[in-house]
Amino acid sequence: MMTDVQRKSYPGILFTDSGFQREHTDELLLRLFISEAQLIFCVLDDRNNRLLHMQSYNFFQFASPAEYYATINNLFQQEELLNKTYRAIDVFIFNAYNTLVPGELFDEELLSSYIRFNFDTTITFSYASDQLINNDIINVYGIPGELKQSILHQFKDASVKHNSTVLMDHLQNLPSNEDRIYIYVQSNILQVCFIQNQRVMFFNSFPYATPEDFIYYLLYTYQQLKLDTENTPVYLMGEIVKESALYEMLYKYIRHIHFMKRPDRIQVPESLNIPAHFYYNLFC
Repeated sequence: MMTDVQRKSYPGILFTDSGFQREHTDELLLRLFISEAQLIFCVLDDRNNRLLHMQSYNFFQFASPAEYYATINNLFQQEELLNKTYRAIDVFIFNAYNTLVPGELFDEELLSSYIRFNFDTTITFSYASDQLINNDIINVYGIPGELKQSILHQFKDASVKHNSTVLMDHLQNLPSNEDRIYIYVQSNILQVCFIQNQRVMFFNSFPYATPEDFIYYLLYTYQQLKLDTENTPVYLMGEIVKESALYEMLYKYIRHIHFMKRPDRIQVPESLNIPAHFYYNLFC
């Protein structure tokens, strides 16, 4: 008989290091990446820079938000490794609901207003904000309240953040003096980040349905920022490959396209047969 999880999701990646001892997780780091379409988690021995386990679930289309939250809760309950004790737990939420606010204009009392002004949605959010490292910009975001509640019920001491905070802090720290556009593609959301002089100057998320939508939002960003598609390169992360309609569309309009290499702070064995730019956030 199929379980509720099997009816609403199907497995993706499954990797386990031969030296991973499931009964000894107290000194390890658990990281989760949750979107409307996926749940991905990995177990890291970050003190020895090793990936020990990685697993993903892809979701079928849900008839209602209640089905989505029920599936998340069932996964939390049924996955053995999501019921262990860890030294630290990081949960990254991937959605389109974040916006940047200059530090001098930021007011903690207006978190909901920042999101409601920028997004037309009926979702009941839990609002939060993070100041970017070495940058007077505040990242304000909304996490669906029921999802946040489920996460903190399962992982009481978890750090729960929007993936964009972690991503922007990491990208700002990369040693490069050139102006760059970074793209993160996952779950039919395009995240675009512009870095100039190692500082975030722009970040936005665009839900897209077609390659035409995808390139429209990117070219619109170039236009708004007065960037030249012949000179300002694009660096790709997430679920995008050369043999795809998205890449073909990019290639038509952008002169310089590069795939990011996975951050080297964690050693990932070759037996994890995925492109080095996939699931970049989990290794920042």
